This record gives sequence, C-alpha cells and structure tokens, in this order.
Amino acid sequence: MPVTSVCIALQSTVFAACGDTLFCFKPYEDSLRVVARIGGVGTCIRNLVYLPPISRYTKGEIFAGDSSKSVKLFRFCEASKEFKLKAEEGTTRNITALAKYDERYVCGGDVLGNVFIL
Repeated sequence: MPVTSVCIALQSTVFAACGDTLFCFKPYEDSLRVVARIGGVGTCIRNLVYLPPISRYTKGEIFAGDSSKSVKLFRFCEASKEFKLKAEEGTTRNITALAKYDERYVCGGDVLGNVFIL
C-alpha cells in the first residue's frame, strides 16, 4: 500500500500515513526506523499536519485527515512510544485538504466544498 502523506516533526521525527495506519519514524544510523504505529485511524489517511509545541507546557500535535472519517488529533508520547488520540471531529466528511493555518490551528476542506478551521 502506498504512503499517502508525510510530515516532519521536531528532532528529525517523521510521521507517515499508509492506508488507515499512522507511523512514527526516527533516525537510526543511516536510515529511518519505525518506532510506533497506530492502525484503524479511518479508511485512508490523506493528509497529515504537525503543529509543534508553542511553549514548554504544550506538546506537538498531529492532525490526520481521512477520506471518510474526518479529522483526528493525535499526540505522540516519546516515553512510551505510543500515539494517543486526543480529539476527533464529530462530523463525518471526506477530507481533501488539510494545512497549518496558524500556530495552533489547521484549515481543511472536504469533497463537498466546505472549508473549516480546527
């Protein structure tokens, strides 16, 4: 199955989506190694956006836009090497675009022409 979206986070961390699975890669020697994954995110993740922490009291966030289940917000825990689902949009929509809007927001669009800010 092809990789459908990739985003770069802090400390050379790479998040990638393949189908309904979200992966976290970290540098290891001369390559990248999978350190975590979470499946069942939706039908097919089309867009990933990483928002870095804006202060030492906040954590980075990963927004995943899916082809049928809308947008989900994840945080990646370095200590446990796990993704944690923090929130998901209640409206089911086919996400076609997702991008960073501001320090703490993302803007997206769906197949019906709706534009939204989360």
